Amino acid sequence: MTIVVALVEMGQGTFTSVPMLIAEELEVDLAKIRIEQAPPDEKVYGHPIYGAQVTGGSGSMPAAWKALRQTGATAKAMLPLLHPLI
Repeated sequence: MTIVVALVEMGQGTFTSVPMLIAEELEVDLAKIRIEQAPPDEKVYGHPIYGAQVTGGSGSMPAAWKALRQTGATAKAMLPLLHPLI
């Protein structure tokens, strides 16, 4: 499973914490999740608080954790047939 991470990794641990939250909600091994940095596109991947595709002020995870948990839980509910394959 690959997750496209829109949050920028600059020492805040977003490339660890984003897949960790998703894996926890999906109840899958973190090692089975790969990450890719999102391509430049602020309309699609803009920061939840700043709007732009930036990082700063340690705001990435506080801004995104709830949506990430909801995304993982929704994916688990919607994709029960794929769950064993992830």
